[in-house]
Amino acid sequence: MASQPERLAVAVVGGGYSGISSFWALQNSGHDVHLFEASTSLGGRIQSRSFEGSGSLLDIDAPSSFNAATSPNFVSLLRCLGVSTSPDALGFCASAGASTFEWDLSALKSVSRHPRILCNWETYRILFDIVRFRHLAADVLADRSCSDKSHGGQPLPTAQDYLAREGFSNSFRDRYLVPLLSMLWGLDAGRTLSHFPMRTLCQLLQRHRLLSGSHRGTKWKRIDYGANQFIQGMLRGLPAAKVHLQTRVSAARPRGKGRFILLTSDGAQRPFDHVVFAVDAQECIRILDSAAAPKELDVLQELRGSGSRHIAVLHSDPGLMPRKHRRRPSFDYILSNDPSANSSVSRKTCLSYNMSTRPNTSANRPSVSLTLDPFTPPDPRFVHAIWEYTDWKVDSTTLTALRLLPSIQDKRGLSFCAAWSGSGFFEDAVTAGLAIAVDHLGAELPFALEHHRWDEIELEDLGIGVRRHLVRTLVGLVRAYVLVLEIFWAILRILLASATKMRRNSKERIGRLTTM
Repeated sequence: MASQPERLAVAVVGGGYSGISSFWALQNSGHDVHLFEASTSLGGRIQSRSFEGSGSLLDIDAPSSFNAATSPNFVSLLRCLGVSTSPDALGFCASAGASTFEWDLSALKSVSRHPRILCNWETYRILFDIVRFRHLAADVLADRSCSDKSHGGQPLPTAQDYLAREGFSNSFRDRYLVPLLSMLWGLDAGRTLSHFPMRTLCQLLQRHRLLSGSHRGTKWKRIDYGANQFIQGMLRGLPAAKVHLQTRVSAARPRGKGRFILLTSDGAQRPFDHVVFAVDAQECIRILDSAAAPKELDVLQELRGSGSRHIAVLHSDPGLMPRKHRRRPSFDYILSNDPSANSSVSRKTCLSYNMSTRPNTSANRPSVSLTLDPFTPPDPRFVHAIWEYTDWKVDSTTLTALRLLPSIQDKRGLSFCAAWSGSGFFEDAVTAGLAIAVDHLGAELPFALEHHRWDEIELEDLGIGVRRHLVRTLVGLVRAYVLVLEIFWAILRILLASATKMRRNSKERIGRLTTM
């Protein structure tokens, strides 16, 4: 007779996507599972808020879009829960005062849908740099000697350093690449370029098929009626008594081999055989404190930077609303309109999500925006909600630590998972939580779990070959021509300015002579 699996008391600390996924997967495992969340609701950054005058509940999802082609586990989970999705045509905008650039994921579609951008000379330089970037990114990915650890004993070049070295324009960086990344991650990507490895950035773009002009295999979708529907679907039928909201875990103290006592904010002390940490690394260190093993502490300390704190403001301040009404959800990457700012390093930036143009949104609903880390505070009269959350951040140190994470997993009855254990997308968070439940605690899923590395790429999709080399050569020639034109134009402007100054001085001298 086969022996029954041991029944364990399991604690899941953190009610974000990873924690909920792990808690859901463990329900039929035979274990006694409890979920602890410090806030008043589950879902992490996925929140629901209501505001005066709206008369209805507003789902806040930042964002609720995902690439179905690269999210097999998330898609399977949604299907299992009966959560419906619809195709989503992603678009984004970069604005600085009256200057606005609207883009689709395809540059050609951007031009066809917004032909007015061709009236701006800056657009042509951006389009040229888009083509250059795709081909140079293929070279970065194809360079096997350029691993994500380091090469030649030196850290990998950051995205910011690489763009500057290769002569990409500030316009391409600030008005296309950074807004694109910000839309994908739902955070201000401009703050990450100075420490984000260039190769990793290329891996993430290739993962979503954004380095190919045709975007074959890209299937962007959105969760109908907001991402909060996913949270509700996960909780449906789960034991409410084992979901502890507003219960912060203050400490985890070892009690014998493979057991821990969790001390919580409600004053309780609960024993557990296994603890799943679905929070950021800094929170793990705080809870474990002196109970952390040396190797655990080493890895978690290197991952502390993976938790970056942000402020989200839900508001209807007309002074901060998008200037134009759009027919679909709009991500606006906003740069401060400072004439003295020559680069995004000195400019202030933030990301604003126009909630009023979301699908399934009532036409008579007041105009509402969700702004992340606003550099201009909204008028308090129009602020409906403010909350803080921790989001994904990565650099070379974090990447190295992520490779060491498996060495501390499922040791001493401790497991670690969150979106930061991947690349920060829904798929990464869900896969991390499900994998812990299946691999560490023997849970069985109603679908096959796909294990995949977040940095896996398919070079064949880039079309590396003779054709790409020919295009690269042509792009190089065009770039040289553009540089010559820019130098010529700079010299011409200097000469014109000098001539204007000479004429002005001559007129002043003549004026003085005539008055003598």
